[in-house]
Amino acid sequence: MPKITVHGGVSDRNRPEPAAAPETVNAPETAVEQPEVSRPALNDTKDAWVDYAVARGWSRDDAEASTKAQLVAQFKE
Repeated sequence: MPKITVHGGVSDRNRPEPAAAPETVNAPETAVEQPEVSRPALNDTKDAWVDYAVARGWSRDDAEASTKAQLVAQFKE
């Protein structure tokens, strides 16, 4: 039975230690390989540049909100 302390709390002295958590085995992370997307030509359509921006990590909404000129400038290589 737990011992009552002066302040009305319960003493931890007589409580058993909590059981150790079982070890978990994490499966190795398997990265889904994205196909390499080559940079569009300057005369390619805006849609090609949007797809390229999305492949480089942009959200489709952000890429579509940009002009083609902005996308070209962003991905100068």
